[in-house]
Amino acid sequence: PDGGTVEILPLYLLHNREETESIIPEGVKEIESFAIYKCKNLTAIYLPKSIKILANRWIEDCDNLTDIYYAGTEAEWIALWVTNIKENVTVHFLGGES
Repeated sequence: PDGGTVEILPLYLLHNREETESIIPEGVKEIESFAIYKCKNLTAIYLPKSIKILANRWIEDCDNLTDIYYAGTEAEWIALWVTNIKENVTVHFLGGES
């Protein structure tokens, strides 16, 4: 890394935050379990294409989350093996469908 780039979002990095949106910057490659936790106001999160690993339970107890905006394609999202997204959450693929 260049010394200023965070590549891994660690446990409880975003915990009990009040924001309604969160933007994870390009360059982040991994989000650990419970990195985004109990953010009750969070309705949307933006994930960069650089994400390679989303740990099980990477986002937890964010009950108002309705939208995830992923900078990659649908095929890249599927390759991440994301398993804990609630049914009411829509994933938007900003990189296209394939």
